[in-house]
Amino acid sequence: MNKFNNISTIVSYFEVDCMGIVHNSVYLQWLEKARMNFSSKIIGFSRELFKINKVDVIVKNVFIDYLSPAKLGLDVQISSFCIINKNGSFDFEYIITSGDNHKKLARAKTTHYFVSDENKLLIRIPNSIKNIINAAIANHSDFFYFNEQKMQINDFCVVV
Repeated sequence: MNKFNNISTIVSYFEVDCMGIVHNSVYLQWLEKARMNFSSKIIGFSRELFKINKVDVIVKNVFIDYLSPAKLGLDVQISSFCIINKNGSFDFEYIITSGDNHKKLARAKTTHYFVSDENKLLIRIPNSIKNIINAAIANHSDFFYFNEQKMQINDFCVVV
């Protein structure tokens, strides 16, 4: 069973529409906050690390399945875990819930690739970043899931 990295937020006035329901674009911000928290807390990524290695991470796609509306004042929890794909991409999956009963508000998935900071083309993952990811997997294996088969980060490099 995978563990989730959790963050919480309380729905603010500026996040809702005239009916008091959270605007769909806010969910993208919540996913970004959850992903950044996971990336720094669980993996150990930082902006400085990417600058040194001249890489960046891009969002390839986003899927959100809205199950129930979030409303003004609601305490919302965004739970995430990481899926390592053999093709060089990695996904974050999210469950957005509210309240003590953890009512599901939405589920989501984002897919990401490493790119060159200079030309934004897909690249092989630098060894220094592979080492950081491997250490994160070793220390927090319950937060990661491996698509296709269990593998080391060395197995998922994209060649362009």
